[in-house]
Amino acid sequence: MVISIALLSLFGGMRNTFAQVASDGAQGATRAAQKNQTRLSPNQVKNAITKRRDERVSSLQEKRQEATENFKEKRLEFKNRLDAIQDAQKKQVAQRIDQKMGQLNATHTARMNNILESFDQLLGRFIEKAQNLQKEGVDALRVDEAISQAQHAIATAQFAVEAQAGKDYVIVIEGDETLKGDFKTKIAQLRQDLTVAKNLIIEAKKAIALVARELALVRKQGRNQNTSTQSAR
Repeated sequence: MVISIALLSLFGGMRNTFAQVASDGAQGATRAAQKNQTRLSPNQVKNAITKRRDERVSSLQEKRQEATENFKEKRLEFKNRLDAIQDAQKKQVAQRIDQKMGQLNATHTARMNNILESFDQLLGRFIEKAQNLQKEGVDALRVDEAISQAQHAIATAQFAVEAQAGKDYVIVIEGDETLKGDFKTKIAQLRQDLTVAKNLIIEAKKAIALVARELALVRKQGRNQNTSTQSAR
Protein backbone atom coordinates (compact mmCIF):
# COMPACT_ATOMS: atom_id res chain seq x y z
CA MET A 1 0.00 0.00 0.00
CA VAL A 2 1.58 3.26 -1.10
CA ILE A 3 0.54 6.88 -0.88
CA SER A 4 0.81 8.55 -4.27
CA ILE A 5 1.79 12.12 -5.05
CA ALA A 6 -1.45 12.47 -6.97
CA LEU A 7 -3.51 11.62 -3.90
CA LEU A 8 -1.66 14.19 -1.85
CA SER A 9 -1.88 16.95 -4.46
CA LEU A 10 -3.35 20.02 -2.80
CA PHE A 11 -4.35 22.07 -5.80
CA GLY A 12 -7.61 20.73 -7.14
CA GLY A 13 -10.71 22.67 -8.14
CA MET A 14 -13.11 21.52 -5.43
CA ARG A 15 -15.26 23.71 -3.19
CA ASN A 16 -18.01 23.14 -0.64
CA THR A 17 -20.39 25.16 1.46
CA PHE A 18 -17.74 25.75 4.14
CA ALA A 19 -16.82 28.99 2.38
CA GLN A 20 -20.23 30.45 3.22
CA VAL A 21 -19.99 29.28 6.83
CA ALA A 22 -16.56 30.86 7.13
CA SER A 23 -17.83 34.09 5.60
CA ASP A 24 -20.67 34.32 8.12
CA GLY A 25 -18.36 33.65 11.05
CA ALA A 26 -15.81 36.21 9.93
CA GLN A 27 -18.12 39.20 9.63
CA GLY A 28 -17.95 40.05 13.31
CA ALA A 29 -14.17 40.01 13.21
CA THR A 30 -14.02 42.64 10.48
CA ARG A 31 -16.87 44.99 11.39
CA ALA A 32 -14.89 47.25 13.69
CA ALA A 33 -11.93 47.41 11.34
CA GLN A 34 -14.14 48.40 8.45
CA LYS A 35 -15.72 51.17 10.46
CA ASN A 36 -12.45 52.71 11.62
CA GLN A 37 -10.03 51.95 8.81
CA THR A 38 -9.64 55.57 7.58
CA ARG A 39 -9.12 57.00 11.07
CA LEU A 40 -6.03 55.02 11.99
CA SER A 41 -2.64 56.68 12.05
CA PRO A 42 0.27 54.90 10.28
CA ASN A 43 1.59 53.72 13.65
CA GLN A 44 -1.83 52.42 14.65
CA VAL A 45 -2.07 50.52 11.38
CA LYS A 46 1.36 48.92 11.95
CA ASN A 47 0.51 48.08 15.56
CA ALA A 48 -2.78 46.51 14.48
CA ILE A 49 -0.98 44.37 11.90
CA THR A 50 1.58 43.24 14.49
CA LYS A 51 -1.19 42.41 16.94
CA ARG A 52 -3.11 40.40 14.34
CA ARG A 53 0.06 38.52 13.41
CA ASP A 54 0.67 37.51 17.04
CA GLU A 55 -2.99 36.58 17.52
CA ARG A 56 -2.93 34.57 14.29
CA VAL A 57 0.07 32.49 15.37
CA SER A 58 -1.37 32.00 18.86
CA SER A 59 -4.76 30.98 17.51
CA LEU A 60 -3.23 28.41 15.17
CA GLN A 61 -1.28 26.87 18.05
CA GLU A 62 -4.43 26.76 20.17
CA LYS A 63 -6.38 25.02 17.40
CA ARG A 64 -3.69 22.37 17.06
CA GLN A 65 -3.67 21.82 20.81
CA GLU A 66 -7.46 21.51 20.78
CA ALA A 67 -7.22 18.93 18.01
CA THR A 68 -4.75 16.93 20.08
CA GLU A 69 -7.17 16.91 23.01
CA ASN A 70 -10.34 16.36 20.99
CA PHE A 71 -8.96 13.41 19.05
CA LYS A 72 -7.07 11.81 21.94
CA GLU A 73 -9.47 8.86 22.25
CA LYS A 74 -9.55 8.26 18.49
CA ARG A 75 -5.76 8.40 18.42
CA LEU A 76 -5.55 5.81 21.19
CA GLU A 77 -8.03 3.57 19.37
CA PHE A 78 -6.03 3.96 16.15
CA LYS A 79 -2.83 2.95 17.94
CA ASN A 80 -4.41 -0.08 19.58
CA ARG A 81 -5.96 -1.34 16.36
CA LEU A 82 -2.78 -0.67 14.44
CA ASP A 83 -0.81 -2.71 16.98
CA ALA A 84 -3.21 -5.60 16.36
CA ILE A 85 -2.33 -5.76 12.65
CA GLN A 86 -0.07 -8.72 11.98
CA ASP A 87 1.41 -7.55 8.68
CA ALA A 88 4.48 -5.52 9.72
CA GLN A 89 4.81 -3.83 6.33
CA LYS A 90 1.18 -2.67 6.33
CA LYS A 91 1.60 -1.42 9.86
CA GLN A 92 4.68 0.59 8.95
CA VAL A 93 3.06 2.12 5.87
CA ALA A 94 -0.07 3.00 7.85
CA GLN A 95 2.00 4.79 10.48
CA ARG A 96 3.91 6.70 7.82
CA ILE A 97 0.77 7.82 5.98
CA ASP A 98 -0.93 8.87 9.21
CA GLN A 99 2.07 10.98 10.21
CA LYS A 100 2.34 12.41 6.70
CA MET A 101 -1.25 13.62 6.71
CA GLY A 102 -0.73 15.40 10.01
CA GLN A 103 2.47 16.99 8.76
CA LEU A 104 0.83 18.12 5.53
CA ASN A 105 -2.05 19.77 7.36
CA ALA A 106 0.30 21.54 9.77
CA THR A 107 2.67 22.64 7.01
CA HIS A 108 0.00 24.01 4.72
CA THR A 109 -2.00 25.79 7.41
CA ALA A 110 1.21 27.43 8.65
CA ARG A 111 2.04 28.49 5.09
CA MET A 112 -1.47 29.87 4.59
CA ASN A 113 -1.11 31.74 7.85
CA ASN A 114 2.07 33.39 6.58
CA ILE A 115 0.35 34.36 3.34
CA LEU A 116 -2.48 36.00 5.26
CA GLU A 117 0.07 37.90 7.33
CA SER A 118 1.65 39.25 4.14
CA PHE A 119 -1.83 40.28 2.94
CA ASP A 120 -2.34 42.19 6.19
CA GLN A 121 0.96 44.01 5.78
CA LEU A 122 0.21 44.91 2.17
CA LEU A 123 -3.27 46.09 3.05
CA GLY A 124 -1.81 48.22 5.84
CA ARG A 125 0.37 50.03 3.31
CA PHE A 126 -2.62 50.57 1.06
CA ILE A 127 -4.58 52.04 3.97
CA GLU A 128 -1.78 54.52 4.64
CA LYS A 129 -1.70 55.55 0.97
CA ALA A 130 -5.47 56.00 0.94
CA GLN A 131 -5.24 58.18 4.04
CA ASN A 132 -2.58 60.33 2.40
CA LEU A 133 -4.78 60.82 -0.64
CA GLN A 134 -7.67 61.87 1.57
CA LYS A 135 -5.44 64.39 3.30
CA GLU A 136 -4.69 65.84 -0.12
CA GLY A 137 -8.40 66.26 -0.74
CA VAL A 138 -8.77 63.31 -3.10
CA ASP A 139 -12.03 61.35 -2.93
CA ALA A 140 -10.88 57.83 -1.97
CA LEU A 141 -14.28 56.36 -1.12
CA ARG A 142 -13.98 53.61 -3.72
CA VAL A 143 -10.61 52.63 -2.20
CA ASP A 144 -12.19 52.49 1.26
CA GLU A 145 -14.89 50.18 -0.06
CA ALA A 146 -12.28 47.91 -1.66
CA ILE A 147 -10.31 47.89 1.59
CA SER A 148 -13.42 46.81 3.50
CA GLN A 149 -13.97 43.97 1.06
CA ALA A 150 -10.33 42.90 1.40
CA GLN A 151 -10.52 42.96 5.20
CA HIS A 152 -13.58 40.74 5.08
CA ALA A 153 -11.95 38.36 2.60
CA ILE A 154 -8.83 38.07 4.78
CA ALA A 155 -10.91 37.44 7.90
CA THR A 156 -12.97 34.80 6.08
CA ALA A 157 -9.82 33.01 4.92
CA GLN A 158 -8.35 33.25 8.42
CA PHE A 159 -11.45 31.67 9.90
CA ALA A 160 -11.09 28.76 7.46
CA VAL A 161 -7.36 28.31 8.08
CA GLU A 162 -7.82 28.22 11.85
CA ALA A 163 -10.64 25.70 11.51
CA GLN A 164 -8.44 23.60 9.23
CA ALA A 165 -5.58 23.67 11.74
CA GLY A 166 -7.94 22.11 14.29
CA LYS A 167 -8.68 19.04 12.18
CA ASP A 168 -7.20 15.56 12.57
CA TYR A 169 -7.42 12.92 9.88
CA VAL A 170 -7.09 9.81 12.00
CA ILE A 171 -8.85 6.79 10.47
CA VAL A 172 -10.92 4.10 12.14
CA ILE A 173 -9.16 0.82 11.38
CA GLU A 174 -11.65 -1.94 10.60
CA GLY A 175 -9.11 -4.47 9.36
CA ASP A 176 -6.23 -5.16 7.01
CA GLU A 177 -8.45 -5.47 3.96
CA THR A 178 -10.04 -2.00 4.31
CA LEU A 179 -6.91 -0.14 5.41
CA LYS A 180 -5.91 1.11 1.96
CA GLY A 181 -9.41 2.32 1.11
CA ASP A 182 -9.80 4.06 4.47
CA PHE A 183 -6.58 5.98 3.97
CA LYS A 184 -7.55 6.97 0.43
CA THR A 185 -10.80 8.40 1.77
CA LYS A 186 -9.00 10.43 4.45
CA ILE A 187 -6.39 11.68 1.99
CA ALA A 188 -9.16 12.82 -0.36
CA GLN A 189 -10.86 14.60 2.54
CA LEU A 190 -7.61 16.34 3.53
CA ARG A 191 -7.08 17.39 -0.06
CA GLN A 192 -10.60 18.80 -0.36
CA ASP A 193 -10.45 20.64 2.97
CA LEU A 194 -7.11 22.25 2.13
CA THR A 195 -8.43 23.23 -1.28
CA VAL A 196 -11.37 25.03 0.32
CA ALA A 197 -9.03 27.05 2.53
CA LYS A 198 -6.69 27.68 -0.40
CA ASN A 199 -9.55 28.98 -2.55
CA LEU A 200 -10.53 31.43 0.17
CA ILE A 201 -6.96 32.72 0.24
CA ILE A 202 -7.13 33.16 -3.53
CA GLU A 203 -10.28 35.24 -3.03
CA ALA A 204 -8.45 37.35 -0.45
CA LYS A 205 -5.59 37.83 -2.92
CA LYS A 206 -8.06 39.01 -5.55
CA ALA A 207 -9.54 41.46 -3.05
CA ILE A 208 -6.08 42.84 -2.29
CA ALA A 209 -5.42 43.22 -6.02
CA LEU A 210 -8.68 45.16 -6.35
CA VAL A 211 -7.51 47.58 -3.65
CA ALA A 212 -4.28 48.13 -5.58
CA ARG A 213 -6.17 48.82 -8.80
CA GLU A 214 -8.63 51.20 -7.15
CA LEU A 215 -5.81 53.00 -5.39
CA ALA A 216 -3.91 53.49 -8.64
CA LEU A 217 -7.05 54.73 -10.39
CA VAL A 218 -7.94 57.19 -7.62
CA ARG A 219 -4.35 58.44 -7.49
CA LYS A 220 -4.41 59.03 -11.25
CA GLN A 221 -7.72 60.86 -11.02
CA GLY A 222 -6.30 62.99 -8.22
CA ARG A 223 -3.30 63.96 -10.35
CA ASN A 224 -5.55 64.82 -13.29
CA GLN A 225 -7.74 66.90 -11.00
CA ASN A 226 -4.72 68.81 -9.69
CA THR A 227 -3.47 69.39 -13.24
CA SER A 228 -6.86 70.72 -14.31
CA THR A 229 -7.02 73.02 -11.30
CA GLN A 230 -3.56 74.42 -11.97
CA SER A 231 -4.35 74.96 -15.66
CA ALA A 232 -7.49 76.89 -14.78
CA ARG A 233 -5.56 79.38 -12.67
